Amino acid sequence: MGHKSFLKTVGFVIVISAVVPFITSCEPGANGFCEEKHVAFIELPRVVRKTLRRQLLTLTTIDTEKIEFVTKKGGRKIYNITLLAGNIKYKSEVAEDGTLIKKEIVWLFDRDESKSVPKGWGVSETNSKGKPATWQVIGDDSAPSKPNIVAITSNENSGHTYNLLIAEHTNFKNVNVMVMVKAISGMQDQGGGVIWRAQDSDNYYIARWNPLENNFRVYFVKDGNRKQLASAYMKLDPQKWHRLNIKHIGKKIIARVDEKKYIEVEDTTFSCAGKVGLWTKADAATGFGGFKVKMQGQNK
Repeated sequence: MGHKSFLKTVGFVIVISAVVPFITSCEPGANGFCEEKHVAFIELPRVVRKTLRRQLLTLTTIDTEKIEFVTKKGGRKIYNITLLAGNIKYKSEVAEDGTLIKKEIVWLFDRDESKSVPKGWGVSETNSKGKPATWQVIGDDSAPSKPNIVAITSNENSGHTYNLLIAEHTNFKNVNVMVMVKAISGMQDQGGGVIWRAQDSDNYYIARWNPLENNFRVYFVKDGNRKQLASAYMKLDPQKWHRLNIKHIGKKIIARVDEKKYIEVEDTTFSCAGKVGLWTKADAATGFGGFKVKMQGQNK
């Protein structure tokens, strides 16, 4: 704890060098309390290490880690893992047979360089006109996740060009996505939202808030063409931060804003896992913070 561990990828193998991480193991003793001891990563069950390696393949430096196991009813061990690596806080639960039970990723943009695209994210567009919007990490003292957010700081797009910032090494199917959104500017369009189950820059789901139209909508984009699935009237202060929360399990989508459910709809256009990311349309410049993604149930 409190030291650095370095993970190097060689093909599909992660080699741990410099400092071997320690794991806090926790088993109930005779008195019902947990007795803690330190064990090396290599002492974890092989199938658990294999699951962790698959999840951590894209991480190069782990700043801090806490891994513990608890024995559940019936003697099954569940390993609880929390890692901080670059701009990612990663939490998961892995069973002793290697089954990934839960996974959560929170992006901490205050750990990225100012004026840069956050590490591990890629700028893209749907219906590109050759002038991608500028996405940058910037300071914003008003943000709930201060000091930094990620925002579009320059945008000359128009019409049906969709501005995307995609978390490159993500793969979620049944998912709970949360983000804080604040409209900054835009003549043709304002606001924005999240994408999920993204196969590429032309195929994904969107949930977005538009303060110019006073509505909140869920769409899918297939082969670059957008189709509306549901819409709700919503009049919110565009100068304030608002929380978007999308839960998609199987074919059911539930969409909330500021904890209130506005949309429930079913769709099967994209039934497999995909990437997550951020979205605006045309000339909309928008700020985003507190981006969190949770795996809901099995990711199959």
